[in-house]
Amino acid sequence: MATIDKEELDALIQSEWDYLESKRGKWSLLEGKQDMEVLEHVLRCILHMDLTEEKSGEFKECVKVQNPDGGWSKESHTEKTSMWITTFVGLKLCRGNMALKDPEIQATVDKTLEYVLSMQEEDGHWSDAEWSHLDTTCSVTCFLTIYQVTQDKTDDKRINKARVRGFEFIKEWQKDSGLWKDETFHPAGIETTAHLMQYTLVPAYFMDKIEYAGKMCLQAALSRGRTSRKRQLG
Repeated sequence: MATIDKEELDALIQSEWDYLESKRGKWSLLEGKQDMEVLEHVLRCILHMDLTEEKSGEFKECVKVQNPDGGWSKESHTEKTSMWITTFVGLKLCRGNMALKDPEIQATVDKTLEYVLSMQEEDGHWSDAEWSHLDTTCSVTCFLTIYQVTQDKTDDKRINKARVRGFEFIKEWQKDSGLWKDETFHPAGIETTAHLMQYTLVPAYFMDKIEYAGKMCLQAALSRGRTSRKRQLG
């Protein structure tokens, strides 16, 4: 088995970050209006590179483009709130503020939480015109988990109840194969299943103590393995 040279890998990561820095005009709100999907991915890189305090302005600028309802739009400086963009930006701010401890960011993520909770449908799902109910609900349950962990609110009954209702909705969509599929957005089911395992089922098992969620993870993992082998043989 080939080994990975850590110094070589670190140099590669740094060169990629240097490239992103050279393109700040394409993602930084400090440089103007931006696509928030692109920005939230870069915020993740900043978090992973341990540059949060150095790049604090990138997080703080998100506060200024939050919509009145507590969400964010895909395109900054517009007011058409997107649920999945909202949850991804919100969870980056939650993580970033663990280091920054900025009161305005804290108020912003608290406002995001209230918006998200208010938008849950009767059957437990969350919706977004650009995403399937499965993926959107997955993104929300991820945000709720990150919010609770970073805010030390794992015992918050209101949030726990919302996340469990989201899990119950997702549970009903699992196919006999063990996968989750949406014929419009991700008909193969691999991407959706992977997201749900990571962001919804694991929290349901470890935080909400839902035993069946653990079994669903194993079932889905076995289904993904069978699908991959079939593709290799085909």
